[in-house]
Amino acid sequence: MKLINFIKQSWTAMRQQSMLSIVTIVGTALAIFLIMIVVMIEQVKVAPYSPESNRDRMLHATWASIKSVDESQGWSSNGPLSYQSAKALYKAVEEAEAVTIYCPNIDMEVVAFPGKPPVEVDLRQTDDVYWRIFDFKVISGKPYSEADFEAGLPVAVISRSVARAVFGSDDVAGKELLIGHAPYKVAAVVEDVSSLATHAYGQVWIPFTSTGLDNDTWNGVMGGLCVTILAHDEDDFDEIRASVLRNYDRYNKEIEPTGWKFIDLGRPYTTEKDAYAFGANVEPDIKAERRSRY
Repeated sequence: MKLINFIKQSWTAMRQQSMLSIVTIVGTALAIFLIMIVVMIEQVKVAPYSPESNRDRMLHATWASIKSVDESQGWSSNGPLSYQSAKALYKAVEEAEAVTIYCPNIDMEVVAFPGKPPVEVDLRQTDDVYWRIFDFKVISGKPYSEADFEAGLPVAVISRSVARAVFGSDDVAGKELLIGHAPYKVAAVVEDVSSLATHAYGQVWIPFTSTGLDNDTWNGVMGGLCVTILAHDEDDFDEIRASVLRNYDRYNKEIEPTGWKFIDLGRPYTTEKDAYAFGANVEPDIKAERRSRY
């Protein structure tokens, strides 16, 4: 009875002050809408979905930081890792299920096939372990293997949309195409990937050993690569980080003659922490980010 009286009173008030009621209702609806948008944006960054279905078990070292051994000089630098450094710091982590080394940046490249107009694509360079960590939906063929990667073979995985644009079909495993004027063999075709999948996104993927990126380095220890670690369980994160810190100590002694040493800045980061890393030289304050969102 009280509820019915409340509804009647509210309806009467709305009719008497219709403009105020409309503004109040619309304002409330917009506020709820904006809150939903904020929540969705946050969820997209951290929620698991293919091909990043294991986000809750992933740790990332997208960038690295070094500083001069001689503290008085105060030199420092930040950026991607060289292949040698990525392997020394992160690859030999026994507590992890798998570790992939790949290029954090997407390159704009042109893909072509005789008799067809060239197609501009987003290209990412990876190793073979990449296909074990990220769960791509394979349509045709199979991704390049460890043997292909170690040999630096010119093989590629392409998305369904690229396959259809270039060949007119998505059953094209084994065919050849040109990637930036270099001939590559299609190893597999996978389902298209959303650009919101930060670490898995691409339209064409190739082994970085086929381009010589594994030999690209500056300062002797930095280069063009990053790392993603897949843990057996998120409870293993602390053990993995402890193992990484031991690798830092060991590798810093090895590279001391270069005049540089690595600083970890809390790396590797969880997917959430990595999503809010706005600079390579600053460790994200995830608690502050959460307070800001709340």
